[in-house]
Amino acid sequence: MSPDIVDAITALTTFLRNGSQTRDPQAFSPGQLNIERDFRDLLAGLGRGSSDAPGRIARPVLSDGLLELGAPLPDEAVSIGGFNRIGTEFRQVWRVTVALAAKYPGDPTHLRHKDIVVDRVVRLRVFDENGRRILTGVPKIVNTPSRPTL
Repeated sequence: MSPDIVDAITALTTFLRNGSQTRDPQAFSPGQLNIERDFRDLLAGLGRGSSDAPGRIARPVLSDGLLELGAPLPDEAVSIGGFNRIGTEFRQVWRVTVALAAKYPGDPTHLRHKDIVVDRVVRLRVFDENGRRILTGVPKIVNTPSRPTL
């Protein structure tokens, strides 16, 4: 990462941390909240989360047997799972190993596996080798893919 980018990120972080309101110096202005949101989206687009929240999966599209991603998963991604929601609890519907689902090395944005199903999936989660959630996303559900899956 270039020093200019590091300096810009440091300045942005300081600006967000210090606040700008005259009555309450720690309160965020609407402009700061917008910058913070854009900054988090930038981090999510790079496949990285903050220390307290996982990053976002870029534009996931889910169909039976196929998961299309807007960007390749980070190298530390070991498994990915689909979850449905029952009440306030998320329950795992399926979970596949990324290495097994990414059969085509030239195309890391299309994961194909017979266990990937729509089945009321409302959330996707990507895990590292320790089982820690590193990315999360809400999939767009589409019809079954035209090509057969593995």
